[in-house]
Order: sequence, then C-alpha cells, then structure tokens
Amino acid sequence: MVIDSLSPEQLFQIEEYTKCKNDLIYFIENYVMIPTPGGDQKFTLYDRQKDYLNYVEKEKHTIILKSRQVGASTCIQGWCTWICTFYENAIIGVVSKSGSEASDFAKKTMDMIDKLPDWLRPDFKKRTQQSFILRNGCEFHVAAVSPVNPENCLRGKSLTVAVIDESAFINYMDRAITGFGPALSKAQQSARLRGIPYGTVIISTPNKTTGTGKWYFDMWKKAQSGTCEYKPFLLHWRQIPEFANDPDWYTTQCGILGNVKWRIEQELECTFVASENSFFDSDTIRKLNEIKNDPINVITINGHDLKLYEKPDREKFYLIGIDAASAYGEDKSVCWVMDYETGNQVAEFHSKLRVDDFCPIIEEICKIYPNHLLIPECNSYGNQICEYLTKKGVYNLYQTKIKGNTVGANAKGPKYRYGLYTNPMNRPLIIDAMYTMVSENIEGIKSPATALELVSLVNDGNGKVLADDGEHDDLVLAFSFCCYVRLYDPPKTLISKSTSKEEKEIINDVVEWNNAENGIVNIAPDLAKMYDRAEDETDPIKRQQMINKSFRTFISTNLEKLMEQRADQNPGNIEGNFINLLDIMNGTKNTSWII
Repeated sequence: MVIDSLSPEQLFQIEEYTKCKNDLIYFIENYVMIPTPGGDQKFTLYDRQKDYLNYVEKEKHTIILKSRQVGASTCIQGWCTWICTFYENAIIGVVSKSGSEASDFAKKTMDMIDKLPDWLRPDFKKRTQQSFILRNGCEFHVAAVSPVNPENCLRGKSLTVAVIDESAFINYMDRAITGFGPALSKAQQSARLRGIPYGTVIISTPNKTTGTGKWYFDMWKKAQSGTCEYKPFLLHWRQIPEFANDPDWYTTQCGILGNVKWRIEQELECTFVASENSFFDSDTIRKLNEIKNDPINVITINGHDLKLYEKPDREKFYLIGIDAASAYGEDKSVCWVMDYETGNQVAEFHSKLRVDDFCPIIEEICKIYPNHLLIPECNSYGNQICEYLTKKGVYNLYQTKIKGNTVGANAKGPKYRYGLYTNPMNRPLIIDAMYTMVSENIEGIKSPATALELVSLVNDGNGKVLADDGEHDDLVLAFSFCCYVRLYDPPKTLISKSTSKEEKEIINDVVEWNNAENGIVNIAPDLAKMYDRAEDETDPIKRQQMINKSFRTFISTNLEKLMEQRADQNPGNIEGNFINLLDIMNGTKNTSWII
C-alpha cells in the first residue's frame, strides 16, 4: 500500500494537514506566525477571539463592534490565510478606509502565508502591494473607497468573502457596497454549493451615529433588531485577558486618546457617542449603548417574531404601546409591552407588514398579556387598529378626551376618541415622559434595538425631538406612549385583585365613618350613590367608565374635607379603609388597572 511507503514525517504532515483543514482554530494557533517585538511567534488566541472566529465561520454574514487593539482584523487575516491554504478558487475582497490601510491588510495576510511551513504553504502566482493570486486559484484583493467614484470599489469581482474593515470610518460606504454587492450574493451561493468558506464581515469601532459613521451604525442597529441578514458580535477589550489583567493598559490607552471622554467611550468602550444635537447627554448615551440583552424567548406569530424579555404573568397589568405603519414605507409596525407597576420592558414586536395583518397579531399579543391597556396612536394608520379592535369589543383601549361637539349635531362637552391622539398639546408631555423614564429607569429598557433608536434621537433646532436623518423611531414612539400614560394619565380603577365587591365595601366603610355620631361632615354618601348608578349599567365598559368617574369626582371635590377628617381620627380600621380608597385612586395598591 502507498501509505506503508510514507516516512513518519510525511505521515505527520498528512495528519496535520487534515487537522488544520478541519479546524480553523487549530491551524491558526499552530501554524500562523505574527510579528512581535523580539521576533515572530505563534498566534495564541484568547477565548473571546476563538468565539469570534467560530461565529464568523458559522454565521457567514456578521457585523463586529469592537474596541481598538483587540486583534479583530488580525484574526480575520488568519481566517483568510486558512481559506487560501486549504481551498481552491476562493476570491477574497477587503475594503479599507485608506490606501495605506488596504496595503497593510494585504501585506499582513501575505506575510502569514509566507511563514507557513513549506509542505503547507500555497504557491504565489502573482503578488502586488494590494493583491495576490495563488496557483490554487485563490485571489485576494484590497481597495479603498474613492470619493470620486465609490461605486467602482471592487466592482466586477466575484467575491466569495468580503471584509469591510473599520467600516464606520469609510466615507460613501453605502454607495461603495453597491459596486460589489450584486456579484457578492451569486458568488457566495456558488461557494456554498461547492463547499468553499464564504461570508461577509463588517468590522469597526463606533464613529458616532451620523456622518461617516452612519452606515455602520445603521447596520449594527438592524443586526441588533434582527431586521437584516447580519448577525452582531461584540469584541470588547475587557474580554481580552492581556488587557483586562494589566492595570496600566487602560490608563495608557486613555492617555493615547488625550484623555478625551468621548474618544475613550468610542474607541475603548464600544459606545456610539452622541452627536452635537443629540437629545440625551453623553452619560445616558453610554448607558444605552451598554444594553445588550438577548430575549429570553421568541414567539412567532403569523410569521413574525415577538421578543420576550420577561416571562408573561397573567396576574400583572401591562401597557401595550402600538405604532402602526404601512407595509410599503420605511417604518415598521410596533408593539412595545411595559409592566405597569415597574415600568420595565417585557416584550417587543417590530416588523414590516400590512395593517390588516398587524391587527390579528395584536390580538394574539393580548392573549399573552390578558390584563392590559392598549395604547395605539390614532392619528394615522393606528386609526385602523382602533376601528378593528373596537369592532371586536373585547379589548381595553386607551381613550383621548376631545373637547367640543364631536358626536352628533347637538353633542356638548368633552367626548372620547379611541386611541392616543397626539397633538401640539400632549406631544411635549409624551417626550417628557419618555425622557423621565429613560433618565430614572434606564435599566428597564431591555431591547438593544430600542436603546439604539433612543441613541439616534436629536433636537432638530426647532424644538422638535425626532430620529436623526435616515433613522427610525418606531420603537421609541410606542415606548413613549406607554411612558406618557403611566406618568401623566395613569389608569385609575381596579378590575382584578380588588374586586367590585371589595371596592363597594371600602366605600360603605367610609360612608359609615361619615355617619358616625361624632359631628363629622357627611360627604361620602354621594360617592355611594354614584357607585350604585354605575352598578346598574349593563355594558361592562360603560360601567367601568362610570366607576372611574365616581372615584375621580369624589376625590377631586372632597379631598380637602377628607384629609381634615383623617387628621381628626385615631388610627384604626375606618381610617385604614379610607387610605385604601386613596390607594385605589393613586395606584399604590398592588393590583391591575384599566382606564
């Protein structure tokens, strides 16, 4: 047999070749040499770098958010070396922010190939400063984006692997990718069928959210929300033991960056720093960038995903902010679910679909959170949501008070419109409520996609707060609706843990208290009468609205007298029942609520 005639060295080389081809990490750690002070040494990977390479190889289309000096580009050079060594006819293209950066990337990759053992190293057929061709058919090309004609970048190259290095610092990247993007998909499909490694890797530290860095920020935000093909991966300096265990490394890096706070946040902490007109301050922006939670579960409803960040509790009460959008525009339809008591986000739905397809999904979400208040904006597409749900007649819908003649020719006084009608009067309150919630309970925001939309909010100079140019605020709007209702128009009446019977007993106790022979002014019977009238109403929604009005009218008109009476009473059950009544109005009882 042929194998019997092989020398031990040849057998070793065959075994090593097989190991290396089947294991990227083994190949890099045993055969890739990198220059270091004092001479070349093997590339020893840290655990997070191994995770990074395995992620790139597995997911195929990835976007990497990294600190400086963490070896992200060097790892990819090792990956490219592995592909060129063990596969045929792979074509790799690298886009860099400048000509010198492009040449450096190519030089380091060629250097890794040059330093492989003779029996492992592929032969060069052609090589220049920015490209090489191997005899096995593999090609490697690097290029910078020309400001004159960015669409020409790598145009015509049938790339099986595309690497965009430091992409947040490349001008016109959105136009450059149109040059090689169309051929990329076809070439990668062909590589997949032939068993050749393929993929697209976008690498960068952040570079603000506007200007040159906008394309990368947009791509990262889409990856975080799961609305594009790219999968996100964070590579932070604290995950590299060499840096994390060195007490001087961070201080030294800060000094290199001039100890400028925003540069440190951007270059070391992977933070998308605020633009000059950002709505939030830099500390809040940093905290929003730190939100990296994965959902605890994803429920697919009619082909669209609902991300859960807390386990649903049928005993809790939830606010569900709804922002509807057309299927043919840039915006998406959103349901943002908030725990009423804590203010924490518990779920998020964010998808592009028709409004009539969105409505049944809202119904399914309501089944998951049966104790709820739905808050759809009713100015635009949300009005279709309101019409659909009111026709069903089984959901608790927020209502906006509208003054004037709104129903019928002779209608007078305030009326109500289903949904949250945003207007110049309440819009500042909506923004203020959102700002207050972010400032006081930023840890309650669980979704990275929501956090990044908050990062991109700006003041437009005319007193308006909105998404920056080209950005979206669908999630922020739905979140803001929940904040507004919770802070400025909270639901007042119990419907579950405090039953109608319990409410009536509390009212009766207050009535008896007023009727006691102690000379105290009798004011509570009016409340009892109003409550009795509400009990006679057969329509459950109207009955609940009448009970709401009873409580509000009674407390608002008699609070001063009640407080005076309370001051004259000794602590006891009657005073306790009166406090319970106030608790019902103030929302301090641990119960569920509707409006």
